[in-house]
Amino acid sequence: TLEKADFIKTSRDGYRVTLATTSQAVADAVAEPHWMVHLSLLPEVLAQLRERDVETAARAALARSKAAAARLGYLLDEAQVPVPASLRDLKPQARTELVPGRRGPYSTRWRVYG
Repeated sequence: TLEKADFIKTSRDGYRVTLATTSQAVADAVAEPHWMVHLSLLPEVLAQLRERDVETAARAALARSKAAAARLGYLLDEAQVPVPASLRDLKPQARTELVPGRRGPYSTRWRVYG
């Protein structure tokens, strides 16, 4: 919900807008994979995040679902970004797809089809 989300309120050209932080946008993308229009860019975004922002995204993904956390772990591995402490002990029980309806290479660690 928006109350728990990490966001910034601002205005532009007289319009009030609410923007998700990068960490929240990452968590939203892995929690709602049909929102990931530009999936190929997400590993690049992850590679640019500071360690604390990766941890923030991981905690937010975990709060959404284990599937979201597993997708994030998969993407962190793809981006060669160290997995934060909050995800290290995650042992997903169910398989999930990075993109619904698409089954690419399977990660046994994360139980995610890429």
